[in-house]
Amino acid sequence: MYLFRKLLLISLISLSGVIGENTECALSKIKDTECGGHCYKIVKPLLEYAASIRSKESQFNELTTQIMRLEAIIESLERQLALSQSNQKNCLTKEQMLATNQTLMAKVQKIEDRLNTELKNIVSEMQKMKSQEVSTTPKPKELEKPVETKMTFPSSCKGKQTEILEIQVSGSNPFQVSCDSTLAGSGWLVIQRRQDGSENFNRNMQTYRTGFGNLNNEFFIGLDKLYMLTSSKQHELYIYLKNFRNEVRYALYSSFRIGGVEENFKLKALGEYSGNAGNAMIYYLNMEFSTPDEDHDIDPARNCANWYRSGWWYKTCHHSHLNGIYRTAEQSQSVGITWKKWHTTSLKFVQMMIRPIN
Repeated sequence: MYLFRKLLLISLISLSGVIGENTECALSKIKDTECGGHCYKIVKPLLEYAASIRSKESQFNELTTQIMRLEAIIESLERQLALSQSNQKNCLTKEQMLATNQTLMAKVQKIEDRLNTELKNIVSEMQKMKSQEVSTTPKPKELEKPVETKMTFPSSCKGKQTEILEIQVSGSNPFQVSCDSTLAGSGWLVIQRRQDGSENFNRNMQTYRTGFGNLNNEFFIGLDKLYMLTSSKQHELYIYLKNFRNEVRYALYSSFRIGGVEENFKLKALGEYSGNAGNAMIYYLNMEFSTPDEDHDIDPARNCANWYRSGWWYKTCHHSHLNGIYRTAEQSQSVGITWKKWHTTSLKFVQMMIRPIN
């Protein structure tokens, strides 16, 4: 670059020398005219030298300016070239990166396609093997039908001890009962108990139908349940009686059964009587159940259930009244808990129980 600048400077100086000679001739003629013949020979060489110096100095300054301008142009072009080369390098790098990414993506896609194909083949093979295994494996009979998880309940207290038991009679939902094995052997289901006067037995027909009281204390099982029990199979009836002198009597009936609501829970069967309390229940055979709000007795003058304040199978009122008002030892009124075949004073403890015969 330095040699290039020097050659350019020499060329410009040579060119200016030619121009200077033409100018010198013109000036020489002018000076000859001004000085005349007297001074020409002395002054002319000096004038020529001065003019030459001034001309070359002017040329030198002009050439220096041109050189500086050209150097600036060259420097600018060099910067642009370097920048262009840098940009070109970067562009090539990005293109190379893009090409590399495209190559990698193509490889990844190829691998993914191969894996998907292999996975499909494996799944197909597994399904085929599973199908063959199912078709060739024998099924146990117990697996061919769904397992029934329905809970079953006993239908009575037969074989049970004294306990609260949940039973189910055909056509009904399960319900709890009180079982007793202490008074007359095992398997008895308690349908009524009186022992301390803690429960009010002066109830309407709907309450007598559903039942009321505490299975561990005084209660009545309910006419609807009693009907389902006695109509499902033949039952015997056992009535346990105790007075305030702790004397005990009992009455056993071989076939106890009542009707449904359409018959007002009529006492339909008692069977044969046995025991030592006297056959007081026979008086009520074929009588419908009465409550203070539903009078089904045959007494022409009064509502026996309302008069004696409890529900029972009244006729022309009663010969025994096990749902009557609970009395203490000192009380001896007919509206108490009575069994007239034994005595008329109120009893201390009563329990009515049923048990399937077969």
